[in-house]
Amino acid sequence: MKWPRLRSPHAIVLFVACFTASCANQQAGEDNVAWVGHSYQLSIASHQWSEPRGLGDDVGPYIPVFLIKVEGAGNELDVTITTAAADGKQDPCNKTIHVDATAMYPALTIGPAEFKVRLINDDPTDNKPGVEVYATAHDFTLTDVLPGGDGNGSLSATMDAREIYPLFTLLGDGATPDDLCAELADQTNNVATCQPCPTDDEPYCLTLKAARVEATEFDGSIDDISKLGASCTQ
Repeated sequence: MKWPRLRSPHAIVLFVACFTASCANQQAGEDNVAWVGHSYQLSIASHQWSEPRGLGDDVGPYIPVFLIKVEGAGNELDVTITTAAADGKQDPCNKTIHVDATAMYPALTIGPAEFKVRLINDDPTDNKPGVEVYATAHDFTLTDVLPGGDGNGSLSATMDAREIYPLFTLLGDGATPDDLCAELADQTNNVATCQPCPTDDEPYCLTLKAARVEATEFDGSIDDISKLGASCTQ
């Protein structure tokens, strides 16, 4: 095979650079195979919530463990996301979503996506019955959360106070989304406040971010759920 004649040093540098980048992309795509065909679970501790700052103990208990199944090939992966129930198995009352992921091992971005999540407050310490809501996580994004990175993965999402305020039973009977937003602003000295929502620009949305998170292997099954059973509340 004859190589193309490159008449200048600049052309030689460009050719080598492009060839090297192509090899790097190919190698990264091959390394992504380490994730393909595997499932993972991502749990977030209270101290890992960076936004709203200082409110991890208030928000964290209602966020479920996320389950992640990776399929596909090369640098474009197909990821199935759902949540786990209290027993650690897939929650049958949370629909799965399929999200495109851009990967160049060990870097990985899953989302952003719209993800309706089942959230539960079953803490008996406030002497009130358990509360369950379905809330949409807008712009749900996972970055570098799969094994192989430096452990500095992150999660971000935007939630609507109008959907999640019933979880916060300590706000008292008759609480409203405005009460949740006011409590958020009060506890953070107005550092964190409810912002306009992406759906209607009403000032009820808050950004959740978690840092330094990393998923671990999940040995259970993750099945597609597109329709909830009759026993589910929604």
